[in-house]
Amino acid sequence: MVFGNLAIELEQPAPLFSAQRRGENDTGELALDPPESFILRAASVRGITKEINGFLTNQDTYVFIDLDQVQESEPFFESEADSHLHLQAGALDTGVLPVELHPDLSVSTSLDGVSRQERLIDRGAYEQGY
Repeated sequence: MVFGNLAIELEQPAPLFSAQRRGENDTGELALDPPESFILRAASVRGITKEINGFLTNQDTYVFIDLDQVQESEPFFESEADSHLHLQAGALDTGVLPVELHPDLSVSTSLDGVSRQERLIDRGAYEQGY
């Protein structure tokens, strides 16, 4: 599994990835169902307390490539109501081409319909400007 070009701000501080827990026989120390191996590439995040919680990294392979922790004082999103990246956000134009994440993926449009063809891609669901 590959995750890429993410821009995430957590309302309450928490782990970025947390294993799903079952109620029965769950001691709370380790998850009964650890997640599969994954690669996270080109992500900007704010509000995480740690990268993973509830599973051991020696069970499978978990790779983080280009994970930027955005500090509270740095610009990130336009506002609480607008998830476009701020014009001074470090995550602008720092995404990876989808084909670099998986050969079957291609460049498309952002969630609000802005073409990502022939440009540097922003991290997150939206493309700023143009």
